Amino acid sequence: MKNLGEYAYIQGGVMQKRILFIVVVICACAFNLSALVGVKGGLARYKTTSESINFSLEGKNKYFIGAFLNLPFGSNLTLRPEVLLVEKGGQKDILGKKFELDLKYLEIPVLLRYHFIDKLGSDFGISFGPYYALRRSADFREEEGDKTVLLNMKNITESYDYGLCGGVFIGILNLDLELRFTYGLKNIYKLNKSIKNKGVSLALSFSII
Repeated sequence: MKNLGEYAYIQGGVMQKRILFIVVVICACAFNLSALVGVKGGLARYKTTSESINFSLEGKNKYFIGAFLNLPFGSNLTLRPEVLLVEKGGQKDILGKKFELDLKYLEIPVLLRYHFIDKLGSDFGISFGPYYALRRSADFREEEGDKTVLLNMKNITESYDYGLCGGVFIGILNLDLELRFTYGLKNIYKLNKSIKNKGVSLALSFSII
């Protein structure tokens, strides 16, 4: 019977293959469509919650960066796959102690964007779609005064995550600003089946070509 470490390794390998497949498909589409390529970055605030045990780690602000493609489908629709480096988790202060969970992911959202206005250099619309994420690291930190305890959480957190995301965006020329909400559907903690990631982000995107 495989232990948790072996299981996490196998699951991580499967997820890496899935992500590689998605990236290959995206690149193939880009060669066949008049795609826009760009980079993005911004500020996100994530928290980790559990509805079944009334538990949550409060949100913390984190920066993220990534790249994207805009693939046009008709006059008002585009498909927008992205590759992002994001940090999730949360923090909580209890009786003078600070507890903090840091989860780093390679995340691939694939969003369908509907453009209400897309002319004269201006753009406005909504976006919605799924995301898949491969966990890169998982650390838990406990601080009390000058004392800090750091624990590696890889063996008890899931090696991947998935969920839904959506938001609104506005654009001018080759810049766009997007407010996005993310709701995790995957239980990320192996010892409790109800802990999930949630968050909101504000991102600035720049189309290069």
